[in-house]
Parts: sequence; structure tokens; C-alpha cells
Amino acid sequence: MAPRQNRLAVIGDPIAHSLSPDIQNAALQDLGLPYTYRKIRVKRQNLKSFIKKTAPTLVGFNCTVPLKEGVIPFLHWISPQAKMIGAVNTVVNRDGNFYGFNTDGAGYQASLEEDTGFKVNQKRVVLLGAG
Repeated sequence: MAPRQNRLAVIGDPIAHSLSPDIQNAALQDLGLPYTYRKIRVKRQNLKSFIKKTAPTLVGFNCTVPLKEGVIPFLHWISPQAKMIGAVNTVVNRDGNFYGFNTDGAGYQASLEEDTGFKVNQKRVVLLGAG
């Protein structure tokens, strides 16, 4: 099933609180891109069904907790960064094949450098978190 060329989503459970569609749709509109971005509640036990039925209709989707790790077995390819981190937050549908990426690390690194001037390259760091 070919994806509808304008559909993107964020999946997770819980997801009702997510502001991602508001943020992403505003950015897409501002850039004049013909995409829509929505949220879809997907429980961990329903992830396989989502991948088979709904994911093929999307150009791509983002994963949030608790699906970042659970989506990996359903993907055709995973980036080296996602393998190293052990989680996927971005999935791209290319002709029915799903490619997983993790943009969390690079995004945090870029914001840290922009906000503080601290460059992570060639440094040892400890990252602690609760989610």
C-alpha cells in the first residue's frame, strides 16, 4: 500500500497531551509544505497491527514513549545512531519499507552548543534522565 504523500504522525500511549501536531503543523504551514501531522494513540500491544495497517498509509511517523524501543523489530533498517542509542524516534516509509532514526542525541547536542557554547565532540559526558 503506497503512503498518502501528505500524512505524518506521532504515535505513543499516552498521546492526548502531545503538542507535536500543533508545533509541526505550524512549521509545515509556515514552510508551505503540503503535509499534515496528527497524533495516533498506539498501545505497545497494538504496535504490530499499527505497522501493518496504518503505518503504510503514512510518509513517516515519530515515536514517543513507550514505543521508541518497541518499534525496532518492525523496521527494515536502523541508523547507526539509533542502534547505538537503542531507540528510534523517527520512522520514514520508503516504498513500504520502514527506516528508523534517532534524532534525540543530535538535537540535544545542537541545542546544548547553541544555548551554552559547549561542544560535546571528543569529550566524555554523562547524561542522566528520567524518561
